[in-house]
Amino acid sequence: MLIALLLCLFMPLCAAEEAEEAFSLPEGFCYVHDVIDDVILDIRYAGEHNFVGEKIDGYEASYAIMTCEAAQALKEAADIFRGMGYPILPDCAVTRSQWEKDQDAVMDTIEKALPYPVFTKPAYLGSSIGVSRAGDRKELKEALELAFSYDRRVLVEEGLDQPIEVNCSVLGFDGDVKASVLEMPNSGAAFLDFSEKYLAGTGSKGMASLKRIVPAPIGEELTKELQSLSCRIFNDMDCKGVVRIDYMLDRHSDKYYITEINTIPGSLAFYLWAETGLNYPSLIDEMVKCAMKAHEEKHKNNFAFTSDILSGVSFGGAKGSKLGGVKGGKLG
Repeated sequence: MLIALLLCLFMPLCAAEEAEEAFSLPEGFCYVHDVIDDVILDIRYAGEHNFVGEKIDGYEASYAIMTCEAAQALKEAADIFRGMGYPILPDCAVTRSQWEKDQDAVMDTIEKALPYPVFTKPAYLGSSIGVSRAGDRKELKEALELAFSYDRRVLVEEGLDQPIEVNCSVLGFDGDVKASVLEMPNSGAAFLDFSEKYLAGTGSKGMASLKRIVPAPIGEELTKELQSLSCRIFNDMDCKGVVRIDYMLDRHSDKYYITEINTIPGSLAFYLWAETGLNYPSLIDEMVKCAMKAHEEKHKNNFAFTSDILSGVSFGGAKGSKLGGVKGGKLG
């Protein structure tokens, strides 16, 4: 059985090479890029759409890449969280066809549903690509035009005034989960855009190079509350492997809201696990265990179903006939 493992998913190439040199794969394991070269061409975008997971499924391989397909769609994930009773900011979704038909009507709808400021996000992307903050109608128009250049559907969320971002990672599968320490990204920007996340400072280690406070100075009680909530979200979304769940704290009301759940390759969050006492090789070991357990569970499923629904249908017959033995070529 081939077991494929993708390491250093959204890390720079140099860091990935260093990790491969430092980590010796067990017998029977291989790196995904040794199996399917083309899926590595755009790992971030492909991963958001589960392109990687679908490719590897064809090889009947265990993999620790995708963790929850529903999490890849921002609007659907928000609706799921809301339906579960989790704290989510109000939002609405609009489509490119609606925008092309009547821009003023779309903006009117948004303004009736949400107060300014709002954030616009392409519904199926990540890394804050195409995300903008709009404080008035003029900025909203510009923000929507940018978002629609990346996706046909756009999520529009109510914004907070100077929120505090706090993130927590969760590792595990099938109820056996644990939460990492929390981090508080430190940025002077209105929100963490792609440049702030991946190009600020050295920019060589992605999110790991971002200025942050670890552990987040939010008090023991709130820390435990968010860690517990993160584990419940992980289980409710039936995740696998590693995720990072992002929260926004409202400094004026002391309330918190789920921003999004970042699955692999959106975030490996290895730097949070290092602070939790789980070094990089150990983290990979845990991910491999999750992948193998998930693979075992998958093969317990029965993929065959016997039925005589077509027992009375003949597919032979004279040349040119559609269904031999069936009058008029129809069933019945």
